[in-house]
Amino acid sequence: MMTVLIVLTIVLHCILTTGTVLVWMSAKKSAPEMLPKVFFLSMGVRLFASIILFAVGVYLLRGDMEPMKLFTVVFIAAYLLMLLFDTAFFYWSSQLLNKK
Repeated sequence: MMTVLIVLTIVLHCILTTGTVLVWMSAKKSAPEMLPKVFFLSMGVRLFASIILFAVGVYLLRGDMEPMKLFTVVFIAAYLLMLLFDTAFFYWSSQLLNKK
């Protein structure tokens, strides 16, 4: 069960990151003034999806503290890495937009 939850966490973050990049690129072409709203909306969706996945994981691992602690650590690490990637991506993208 633990391995499934860890894989789901990583897959969720990959899907959300890919979706964010695709929406960002589309908004950049069609409506660059909407980029800040796209950024905040994507962060909200990502946070909401992560909270749901975390709650499901904790519910499934209830009663067994060691796997729950490991899942929490892996989940937080994956979320922080995703935030770091997003920060770098959006900073890089905004620098490219400002040069044009």
